[in-house]
Amino acid sequence: MKKPYSLWKRRLESGRTVVGVAKSSGQSTKTAAEAWAIKYLASGQVASRENVKFGDFAKDFFAWDGPYVSSILMRGRQFGRSHATNNQALVDNYLIPVFGNTRLS
Repeated sequence: MKKPYSLWKRRLESGRTVVGVAKSSGQSTKTAAEAWAIKYLASGQVASRENVKFGDFAKDFFAWDGPYVSSILMRGRQFGRSHATNNQALVDNYLIPVFGNTRLS
């Protein structure tokens, strides 16, 4: 059965390993992280990605404080603010006008 979320392990600077989603669960095991994710989804605080339009998905995708850029920075990779701003401008000006109403499913 396909789960409505994805998990990955991440090592913190302290050396502690956590398992999480785009929003950190703070859990250190896969079982605990899955339980957290199910509870979080059930709380209604996050929208399900089923039947999402490209425009909704891509809006603020490259936001500096968004999950995509944050995940890159947390892995120790470089991603500048101007790069994020430029990428979002490309998405907003060229991709969303053409593909905005296309459903990702």
